[in-house]
Amino acid sequence: MKRILLTAASCAALMSASSASAAELIFDFVAVDPANSFSFNLDGDPTLSGFNELVFQVDNVAATNAGGDFVIHRLSFAATRIEGGFTAFDSNFDHIAATSGPQLFTGTTADPTFLTGMFDLTVRFGRPAAGTLTISNVTSAVPEPGTWALMILGFGAIGASMRRSKKARVKVSYA
Repeated sequence: MKRILLTAASCAALMSASSASAAELIFDFVAVDPANSFSFNLDGDPTLSGFNELVFQVDNVAATNAGGDFVIHRLSFAATRIEGGFTAFDSNFDHIAATSGPQLFTGTTADPTFLTGMFDLTVRFGRPAAGTLTISNVTSAVPEPGTWALMILGFGAIGASMRRSKKARVKVSYA
């Protein structure tokens, strides 16, 4: 009976192991002119503030540069047949960066999934923003709930097997 319960608990733990929400990504833009470099984080499955067949946008993204923290008012990612890249605007809708290069995501502009890696980007609209964009995963030290369940189940199984094991009897004889 205990084996059946243990097997059922193991199956339940495996079925409950689901992936966490989309991983957070770090976007690190290193411009040719260091004054134009900045970094920001986005969810791998971003909440869009707008999209059409050519671009999607995300609003009010916290960013950091050499001068400190600031907010990118609108961040647009392009998906045209000719070019990709991104454009970032401040609160006055002035360009922080306007780049051209490879498309930075897969899927559609209504349901994008960012690619990871390094992308060389060139200037678009004559703005000083040529450089390299690196998109990487944020590493998390907290295990997912399914991992916790399996780990607890494993500790329980070890404890149960230790409790059930027979004690070795040692006889000592003196000469």
